[in-house]
Amino acid sequence: MTTTSPDVSSALTATLVSQGVTAVFGNPGTTELPLVGAIGRTPGLSYYLCLHENVATGMAAGYAIATGKAGVSLLHVAPGIACGLGNIYNAFRNRTPLVVLSGQQDRRHQLLNPVLYGDLVNLMRPVTKWAWETQTAEEVPVAVGRAIREALSPAQAPTFVSIPLDLQTAVLPEGLPEPGALSVPALGTASASAIEAAVAMLHAASSPAIIAGDVVGAGRAVDELRALANGLAAAVYWEPVSTYANYPTSDPMSQGIMFPNAKNFEEVFARHDVVLACGLGLRAPAVYGGTSWSTAGHRVIVLTDDSAQGPGVDVDLTLLGDVAATLSALAAVSERNRTPALAETIAERHGTLVEKHRAARERVLASAAKRALDVPINTAALMTALYEKLPDNATIVDESLSNSAWVQMAGQFTDELGYLGGTKGGGIGFGLPEAVGAAIGRPDRAVVAIIGDGSSLHSIQALWTAARYQVPIVVCVLNNASYRILKGGMMTVAGVGAEEVEKVPGMNITNPEVDFVGLGRSFGVDGVRVDTVESAVAAVLDAVASREPRLVDIQVDRSIRKIFS
Repeated sequence: MTTTSPDVSSALTATLVSQGVTAVFGNPGTTELPLVGAIGRTPGLSYYLCLHENVATGMAAGYAIATGKAGVSLLHVAPGIACGLGNIYNAFRNRTPLVVLSGQQDRRHQLLNPVLYGDLVNLMRPVTKWAWETQTAEEVPVAVGRAIREALSPAQAPTFVSIPLDLQTAVLPEGLPEPGALSVPALGTASASAIEAAVAMLHAASSPAIIAGDVVGAGRAVDELRALANGLAAAVYWEPVSTYANYPTSDPMSQGIMFPNAKNFEEVFARHDVVLACGLGLRAPAVYGGTSWSTAGHRVIVLTDDSAQGPGVDVDLTLLGDVAATLSALAAVSERNRTPALAETIAERHGTLVEKHRAARERVLASAAKRALDVPINTAALMTALYEKLPDNATIVDESLSNSAWVQMAGQFTDELGYLGGTKGGGIGFGLPEAVGAAIGRPDRAVVAIIGDGSSLHSIQALWTAARYQVPIVVCVLNNASYRILKGGMMTVAGVGAEEVEKVPGMNITNPEVDFVGLGRSFGVDGVRVDTVESAVAAVLDAVASREPRLVDIQVDRSIRKIFS
């Protein structure tokens, strides 16, 4: 069907809607005004005003993570892109389908190097899968459609389209087809021969393990992984700095999380003779500790949807394919090839893992119980008590950094959206806008953000957007008045003690300390300051029940320990 075509901006928004986009996050500028106007008059498309571009890109990424759809952010030429780059980089490292759109200066005077003009494509190319600046009116909706398709296609990653201002107001030629939904290319199951070989390796293992990477959570393949793990009685670990709850921590095959340090990498690989690594996104820890973690005699299988992505160790076999389909095929072949003797071995191993899981859970609870009355608050005690009372559909968004281990270990997560982590990029200021975007995308879930005080201040303007659109999010600021993770890192990297760390400049957020409750209220978000586990849990539950944006300033333990060691 053909029709008289509209102006470019209206065609662009029609393309967004045709691809299932319902939200655009941005901060407007002069070179995007026609696009913003078109969004406002397009049914089914909402514009969420953000007070900083890095907040806009973080919210769009959070929306994408929570929904599995493309998250769209509209930025303001070169300065706006520069301000949004931190969370674009984080989305790139997380392999999030973020689509970044931007205005560009009118082409008729670009030769004069006008205000705001810049080489946007080259600015964005290092952190995107595909970047383009449109040259004609008719290619604008085509390019935007491609950007969405590329972002969602394996392997997922951010994309970028720049639209010069003169094109935004141009009228398209008559007779162009209306935009229609574009099919997203998908990988099939890995080859049958590779699956047979992988199963043979796993069946021959005495202590098989699976590292659940974000390819599992992003592919919504947790159930398929769970079937395989239980069928093999394989220990399952979350990859370091997980974006999703890539395996249910309530399942007894779950044997914990991996930490971003070389020692833990080595320990996990040494503990198991065959490791199935499912799309590891973090291939090296933050601090150098060698480049080889598996030893001779240990075998590594990689399951991935990205042929360029390996786990950072020598690989014996690679399974390239759709993660859910390939995990299902592995489970089916494993079941078919299981001998009575192997079934007996698997049953024994299953019993051992169940006991290890039970013992580990008891250690977490015992540690929390010992510190339940501590003031300031102990994070293990806080999170254990909080998880017992939160609704079953709660989503925890974590950028608590030095406290993240307890936020993860204390939870008994049952699906991939039970926990949403920070970022493999390492740039702070992602968690708070990620949480707001996730809450907008999944209003059926209670979203509770657990954010470090330092992290929150990189993107605190996100509170205003939550208040403006009444996004029901609870922001828990774990307040230790410092960059505690850097203090712990200093102890590791420089080998100094706690007293020496306190002499290092730039470690403390004091003199003055930030009034987070007052700051939240200035953005329209009510809050309360608490210093006991009991009062903190009560405040969070009250905030969840209110279905309003709320902030809870939680005074936590300020002692420091080594990080990354």
